[in-house]
Amino acid sequence: MIILSASGIVAGFVNGFFGTGGGLIAFYTLVLIGCDTRRALATANFIILALSLFSFALYIKAGTLSADSVRAFFKADLLPALIGGGVGAYLSGKISPRLLKKIFSALVILCGIKGVMG
Repeated sequence: MIILSASGIVAGFVNGFFGTGGGLIAFYTLVLIGCDTRRALATANFIILALSLFSFALYIKAGTLSADSVRAFFKADLLPALIGGGVGAYLSGKISPRLLKKIFSALVILCGIKGVMG
């Protein structure tokens, strides 16, 4: 329980500070404590939802995020994002947990390289 609580604090901080990344921490923590890959990804997605909604509210309150940018997102990006999320969730249940973990880890590495390289 201490590991999960500490991970939750770190995931929340990272997500609030960077606007992303809390789910990665949640996922790898869940795997570390023995959760299978699919369950860890699904649970991390739920955690991301909660973190994102909370961070979103704080960004709005602080004036960091404007109503215009939120409206633009809803008009242009929300439906494609929902479709992509649905397809991804469906396909993640069709491949082996081992391959799923490798694909996810490769994506994390690629994002890390992009972040370091600019």
